[in-house]
Amino acid sequence: MISHYEITNDEWTQITDAGERGSCWVALNTLKGGGKCVIFHKNETPSDDDLIYAYPVYEPRGQNKREVLSADYEADSETDIYYARMTEEGGSCILVVDVY
Repeated sequence: MISHYEITNDEWTQITDAGERGSCWVALNTLKGGGKCVIFHKNETPSDDDLIYAYPVYEPRGQNKREVLSADYEADSETDIYYARMTEEGGSCILVVDVY
């Protein structure tokens, strides 16, 4: 299932349920207001302190660039949930998430 999320710096946005697999990418030309979109996985909502450990999701530039979301590979356990957030206040983007 493909979903679109508006990601801001206001709070962490849950982009998967526990144990879901899939991929995500920043919709082409949607980064606004500065900063970058990052993802982080945890079995509870991350804190503001977790922002410095989050992984950047890059905007595609002429090729398909996506990040893999996997409970088996990148997450610590099947209870982990992926979250997204912008790194700068005022920044926003549309994150496309495809999970199964």
